[in-house]
Amino acid sequence: MAEGLIRILLICDDEALSAGLMDHLVRFGLGAVFLQASGSAGIEALKENHFDVAIAKLDLPEVTPVELVKALKKANPSVTIIGLAEGLEPAQEKELMRWGVYDFIRKPVDTDKLFFLLEKGAQFHAALAANLKLVEGLKECNIALEKQNT
Repeated sequence: MAEGLIRILLICDDEALSAGLMDHLVRFGLGAVFLQASGSAGIEALKENHFDVAIAKLDLPEVTPVELVKALKKANPSVTIIGLAEGLEPAQEKELMRWGVYDFIRKPVDTDKLFFLLEKGAQFHAALAANLKLVEGLKECNIALEKQNT
């Protein structure tokens, strides 16, 4: 990404997959990558730190895919979520996208697609964050105008 490094949160309990993804992401210098091996740890990391993109393995044992996506979006509404999915039905993918998944990648990971999604996802995150900031500013202005008119 031309503006700077992408802050990536990788939530994955598969050590081999995590190591491979970390290697690719670090080697190609896309940004800073932080690994969490469980859904709960990933959610906490997202609450405490700023990330542009979260790559989340969706078949974690402790949480359903929908619960994970909802919790990630609650922790940071502007984070872009890329789901690492295996064996999801199209209806499940559609539901997950409705809850906030930007797109999906599958094993074996197509690194060209992953890098494309990371760059576009970071751009989407920046636009969404700016939009949320604008909405909050408009709400504050509206409140101030309502006070003036009363």
